[in-house]
Amino acid sequence: MSPLGDSQSEQPPWWWEDVDPNRTGVSGDFAKEFKNETVKEPGILACDHIPAEASLLVRESIQNSWDAARERYAADADVNARGGGSEPFAIRFRFLELEGADRDSFCAEMGLNDLADRITEMRHQSGKDPRGDLGLGERDCLTSLRAPHSLHVLQLVEEHGGGMDGPWQGGRSKLWRAMCSLGMTRETAGHGGSYGYGKAGLIRGSAIRTVVAYTCFREHPHDKGVTRRLLGMTYWGSHRLGGDYTGTRWFGSVTDDGARVPFVNEAADDVARRLGIEIRNPRFAAQLGTTLLVVDPTVTSDDVLRATERHWWPALEDDDVDFCVSVVDESGDGVERHPQPTRNRDLKPFIDSYERALSPPDAAPGRNDLWRVHALNAVLEFGKPGTLALAADSSDGENWTFPSIGADDGTQSGRSWEHRSLVALVRGPRMVVEYWDKKQAWPYVRGTFVASREVDDALRATEPKAHDEWHDDWVSGDVPEASARLAKTVINAIGRQIDKFRKELKPEPPPSRELKLDIWDDLARLLDGPDRGTGNPPPPPPPPPRSLSIHPGGRLVADPDGRIHCAGTATVQWNEDHLPPNAATSNIEVRLRFNFEGADRKEVVGAELVVQAPHGFAETEPGSGRFSGRLAVGETAEFEYLSESYNPEWTGTLTVDAVVVGDLMSAAAETGGVEE
Repeated sequence: MSPLGDSQSEQPPWWWEDVDPNRTGVSGDFAKEFKNETVKEPGILACDHIPAEASLLVRESIQNSWDAARERYAADADVNARGGGSEPFAIRFRFLELEGADRDSFCAEMGLNDLADRITEMRHQSGKDPRGDLGLGERDCLTSLRAPHSLHVLQLVEEHGGGMDGPWQGGRSKLWRAMCSLGMTRETAGHGGSYGYGKAGLIRGSAIRTVVAYTCFREHPHDKGVTRRLLGMTYWGSHRLGGDYTGTRWFGSVTDDGARVPFVNEAADDVARRLGIEIRNPRFAAQLGTTLLVVDPTVTSDDVLRATERHWWPALEDDDVDFCVSVVDESGDGVERHPQPTRNRDLKPFIDSYERALSPPDAAPGRNDLWRVHALNAVLEFGKPGTLALAADSSDGENWTFPSIGADDGTQSGRSWEHRSLVALVRGPRMVVEYWDKKQAWPYVRGTFVASREVDDALRATEPKAHDEWHDDWVSGDVPEASARLAKTVINAIGRQIDKFRKELKPEPPPSRELKLDIWDDLARLLDGPDRGTGNPPPPPPPPPRSLSIHPGGRLVADPDGRIHCAGTATVQWNEDHLPPNAATSNIEVRLRFNFEGADRKEVVGAELVVQAPHGFAETEPGSGRFSGRLAVGETAEFEYLSESYNPEWTGTLTVDAVVVGDLMSAAAETGGVEE
């Protein structure tokens, strides 16, 4: 039997929404909410690049489905007084390839020919291609609709979900909020975010911005007799074609009084059947949930699988959560592939850290040099924020904690990447909010922070629409001040624990005979004064006190390949003998440079220097090594740096300049090569 079945009937209506000056106007191009939106891939994650469309689709669609399921589980627990628990939630990404009669029937049902004709009419009317203004790319299935090509469709099928219930009035329908509104606040605590924004990630998954939702739910007390609804939408930009349109196209029923409503119950089942969607029955818990139909997907089955592994491994690996994701590709063999994050060696340190963070304190073995577990201190008003677990690399081969510095910007599979210290931030839904990047030199660590229930809602309130960061800025008013302070406290605490662990991992500095600081030798000879009896004049008087105290803090480290590099922490602080009248208004400029000379001391080459500036200082120009910021009295600005590796026969020179705007104060340290 064909995926669309054999049923034929009168085509359901599609209609375009008119611009009405008596209502709030919203363009149908909801996908622009994620315009130029990317998902950060710091460090090693950049090696296995995942297209942003796949990551956004996987993050947003699964989160909305999972939130709805968890909401139903919680309601059932309250009704049955079971105190918790869940059902085996599952979501399947099913890719289909329609050909021949199946393709033609589907195109007619979805009104795709009408969409193609509309673009043609708009082009003739305006004399230009309207696709960009509509939010479409240069090519999609509409550009070749009348050619005998196959049509690709993606179904997202939930099992044991929650469904989108609620009466179709007054904004109480979850289906309306999910498909037709923008930014309507979710009322239930502990979930991913607001209804409305999630569909922007879903819409970006369709090249022609067209999706259908078929949802099944238990009867709502204020929506008697209704257990299924189906609604289709096309989300284009506002435009004019014989009238003004918002760009939103509806697919559903029209009541006798002209109201636009979804298909309901048996009518919804009938349309779903014609679209190749499996029918749902509300009497069975496994069939509660939603099937989303994405026309002309912009993502592949492989990308969906990899994105699920990267962003949802906490839910997949948590023994206390019944959570399953599978992918069926277009081959037609029906084989389900499941994400296997534990087989991804780049994710394994995060997964191991997650398991340690969730383990009872008395279950953890004694101190281990390769990992740390730390429960963050309680925060007033919120309680305990959560637990952080950090890991170092224990492998004997290629080691990401102590990589070969010369190969730090390495290549793998033809893609460039660099090592970083990364922490996966995780809260209630068990999706990775962000792989937080602690931009530092080696040694590198990886880990996972698991937020507690006490702070889950507060941290959620700081997240942007993509739920990919915990903001600590409340100045704009978009983030509650208490929540922002909590986010800042958590992030700062994670940073301190990383610094502490890295310090413990760092090897002992090389013997002093391997480190030659020529400039300090010159200063020592100068301070010794002239040889007595030689008649040389006395040294000049000392210079006036400097405003700033500078300590370059450089040291040489030998690389495994025989080369060397300079690493350390340069510190800048106010000189106790020359404190500023008002440090809060004094701007400080700091510059770090590193050069090395050949053995004949004639060839001077500017070397790459990676610098991690402290909080409050920003680089004035990318790659310049110049940083500007303010320094309070009693504070120390620490600049971590790491030079590129070089031949030990060369002499390296690290120069650190610190300037109070209007003054000129600097200090320089020179590091020499390792003596053979």
